Amino acid sequence: MRNLKKVFLSLIFLLVLSISIPIEAQAATKTTKVNITQEAKNIVFKLAFEESGDYDAYLYDPDGNMYTYVKLDDRTMTCEVEKVNVGEWETTVISDNSIGKYTLSVSGKKDTATTNAGGNISVGKDIVGLKIYFKDNNLNVEWGDSSVGDVVVRVINLDNSEVLADEGIAENHFECEIPDRVTNIAVSVVPSTSRNVAGAEQTFTYNVPVRPRPQITYAAETVTNNTILDTNIKIDEKYAFHVEDNDEVIYETDINDAGEYDISLELASEGANNIKFYLISEEGNMFSYPYLIALDTISPKLSLDKDYDHAKTSNQNVSISGKVEDYDKLTVNGQEITPASDGVFEAPLNLHVGENEIVIAAVDKANNITKYDIVVERTAKKSFSSNAVAGLLCVIAVIVIAIIEVPKMLRKRKEGTVEDTRTAPSNKKTVKQSTTKEPSNVRKKKKEKPEKKNNKYDSKIQWINCHKNFTIHFILYLLILIFVFGFAIDINYIPSASMEPTLMTGNVEISNKLAYVKRKPQRGDIISFYSRENKEIMGKRIIGVAGDKIEFYDGYVYINGELLDESAYLDEDVETNCMKTFEVPKGTVFVLGDNRQNSKDSRFFKNPYIKVSDIRDRHMFSIPLAKIKSVIKSIF
Repeated sequence: MRNLKKVFLSLIFLLVLSISIPIEAQAATKTTKVNITQEAKNIVFKLAFEESGDYDAYLYDPDGNMYTYVKLDDRTMTCEVEKVNVGEWETTVISDNSIGKYTLSVSGKKDTATTNAGGNISVGKDIVGLKIYFKDNNLNVEWGDSSVGDVVVRVINLDNSEVLADEGIAENHFECEIPDRVTNIAVSVVPSTSRNVAGAEQTFTYNVPVRPRPQITYAAETVTNNTILDTNIKIDEKYAFHVEDNDEVIYETDINDAGEYDISLELASEGANNIKFYLISEEGNMFSYPYLIALDTISPKLSLDKDYDHAKTSNQNVSISGKVEDYDKLTVNGQEITPASDGVFEAPLNLHVGENEIVIAAVDKANNITKYDIVVERTAKKSFSSNAVAGLLCVIAVIVIAIIEVPKMLRKRKEGTVEDTRTAPSNKKTVKQSTTKEPSNVRKKKKEKPEKKNNKYDSKIQWINCHKNFTIHFILYLLILIFVFGFAIDINYIPSASMEPTLMTGNVEISNKLAYVKRKPQRGDIISFYSRENKEIMGKRIIGVAGDKIEFYDGYVYINGELLDESAYLDEDVETNCMKTFEVPKGTVFVLGDNRQNSKDSRFFKNPYIKVSDIRDRHMFSIPLAKIKSVIKSIF
């Protein structure tokens, strides 16, 4: 108790300490990049925030040199750069609080001279950061200077002088679609205020680029449960990679040489992900390759109506019921089940005696799995066990013996009694005749009593003799029964359907225990054996003996490379499916049930081979006890 008290007090102290320690708030940052395509002097970078706040901002040139923005007021900051080099300029804004929306503008001072955009193309002095490129079938014109005002962009088809666009743009971006039939265009750009100034309008001519044809392969098809999408791409020319997912950039590279590349893309969100894989040429043209894929990391919902695990039943046919949601396929022990429209399902099962392993699995299109591994035990009905059947037959045999011997015994006893009753009257008659014939004057002599036979004694002797005969016969019959049922004949109740239709469930099997005294087990024999693995008596058919190589192809069994003819006990449409190959060791056999799709046999045992010493008997015939029961029920 003292130790528990110390632990409790320590936890309270740590909790109070963690609350009292101040946590330094993490500063919020935002980064904005501007691509400068021409050198310029005396350029002003301007930040305009929608909300007032305490901001710090820094500007980095392409070489990594840093410039500090100067705060004009709570919403405006500027940074003047004497010389701007071509490349990517990065602005980073830092604040202790959240950073709202802001705009970044790049412009020259009023006295800035006209700057050269490269080649023989000139742009008005007030436009900075001009960029012209193709994005799929569209022409895009961008510039970083927001102080220049409206800009007029004019696009002409050079093949027929058709004007494709002529617009004044107030924003910093212009886009128009280039028809497939167009191959050459001219693009003119000029500030609206300088449109009528001679030489202010500058013209660019372009050949419409041909769309490249890379080979892009994705590891997943339309649905995946992996947040990482493995991608392989092959390119024939130099391109940079730019990938967006739901309009958010998730991957970027610089220019890559022609070749093959493996890329891992991290999907942005659960649900639909609209991937756009862009190839960017050295000229800045962009070509997109869209791909729609759904991210699904949520497993199906699967519930059972009750707890079936380790349940016990004496019934052979049972069913498992439940409900499933957000699934693509539902299986029970590999057999597909079709639930109702609301997801409710009921799966029938055929159980063998002992423990039955049952796997209920729901799988969705993303291969998320929800499953139950349960064990249901089927117990044999005691009223029809093998021992009970054997005992019943012994009782019947005793009754038959009694019916045969008792009447014999009674008949012999009756015959002895009748003989006694017939002898006594004849003696009396003789005595009477002798007395009547004597003369009256003759002195009567004392009557001599005739010697009487001891009838009671004789009857007892006969009764004992009958009993002796009955006892001797009964013991003789009993010894015969003990030998037959103990050493020669075995009686087994058939508890499962694994050998149907050869051996039907509920019938009684009569087997020969002495079958393998002088004979080895043969292929095709139906045997009963003790399964050390399942710890029960099982009945199967021998398919392979020592030295056999057993294989399975297209639902058929092959022994040592030859098709096994099983037409004598299997229908043509019965398939024997297995992906394994077996080689039967010496002193063992390989067994299968005739009900190949519902039999737990050597295909599924951990040790697939049955020792010959574990074989108990060979099947002779069966008694249709199930039919007899049904007939009796129908009569009564």
